[in-house]
Amino acid sequence: MLIKQDSSEVIPKVAIIANNASALFGGEAIIPLHYFRQLREKNYDAFLIVHERVKGELSELLPHEIDNIYYIKDSFLQKFFWKIGSYLPKRVATVTFGVLIGLLTEFQQRTIAKRLIKSNKVNIIHQPTPVSPKQPSVIYNLGAPVIIGPMNGGMNYPPAFKTYESSFSKIVLKSVRFLSSLINLLLPGKRKAALLLVANERTRKSLPKTASYNVQTLVENGVDLSLWETNLYVEGSVQGETPTFLYLGRLISLKAIDILLESLSDVLKERDVKLKIIGDGVEKDNLMMLAKKLNIEYAVDFVGFKPQKECVELIKQSRSLILPSLCECGGAVILEAMAMETAVIATNWGGPQDYITNECGILIDPLGREEMRASLSEAILLLANNEALAKNMGINGRLKVEKEFSWDKKVEEMLDIYKSVLEKSNKNNSFKRI
Repeated sequence: MLIKQDSSEVIPKVAIIANNASALFGGEAIIPLHYFRQLREKNYDAFLIVHERVKGELSELLPHEIDNIYYIKDSFLQKFFWKIGSYLPKRVATVTFGVLIGLLTEFQQRTIAKRLIKSNKVNIIHQPTPVSPKQPSVIYNLGAPVIIGPMNGGMNYPPAFKTYESSFSKIVLKSVRFLSSLINLLLPGKRKAALLLVANERTRKSLPKTASYNVQTLVENGVDLSLWETNLYVEGSVQGETPTFLYLGRLISLKAIDILLESLSDVLKERDVKLKIIGDGVEKDNLMMLAKKLNIEYAVDFVGFKPQKECVELIKQSRSLILPSLCECGGAVILEAMAMETAVIATNWGGPQDYITNECGILIDPLGREEMRASLSEAILLLANNEALAKNMGINGRLKVEKEFSWDKKVEEMLDIYKSVLEKSNKNNSFKRI
């Protein structure tokens, strides 16, 4: 027979497992950092298990949390895989050797997590990254429930832009996705997880067939409203006579910055505008040459990589943020711009669809290169000529972020999820066969 034992509410004591936790790396690396920092600020027992490459940054950023952060070192094998991957296209390297390196890191993280659980310092494990729905996980059977996500993926290029991806990359990605179910069966982290979190329906459909049926939707990205403050937009005084538009991100082909530059050349035939490009990447030299070829280098400023605080100031000086990416799962920079009351122009594909409405920005349909060029030009001209419209979009964007995407609100939602998973786990464990 089964006997139910008395139990009281258990307070979440969380170990966050991630490869990187950083405000400097960009992309998904900042997600585990936000969870850890906010949990600690709310006085919850929380631990962070990450790679030692972020030790310098975290030691400076969180000097009082030294005892709650554990670091993993690279093995010889991990260094070897990284070296091989450096010769491959980035997307291919990420889904092949990048996955192998991440799994080796997770095996090391398991040991630390088990020790924290055994000492009763931790009662729940949260693995917020990697955000890929198909990437296997070895974080299972640790003695505490595991939550994975929010994940965000399953992205392909728009049909009109399939040629942007090389045949080699397509073959590798297709092969990896085909094998994912088998790999996730052999490494059943996502099958044995207490809960899987997904950012959207696209990601839910991309989960391995062997994944857990316990799936819940929660937006992946959020905004730290204490950093990304409102723009304090004053008509005519911040933007000046020549409106400035801004791109912020990696300079790689899938971001379609080449199309943005071509659009800008069309705009400049009718209106003086400026474009600041923040970021670095393999396409930088090609993009600078394209600007020169189009005779628009006088209007384009390649700013290079800038730390987060400087990005805040640059966004404040901009009429609009532009993200023409063709394969963007998330797009945290969109939310950051919206938080600062800055209008957004982005591609109507992937992550931006989850954030932008007509009230806070303009979505460009990726129907083809020339169509996208024309639509981008039209959107830039519209906001360049209508400062009031840009202002209203910015205000609406801030309201949307406050309501749906603040990190404070996200962590409160996550705490509810932790408690729900713990209650379910405790209920299952409160019955003992005698």
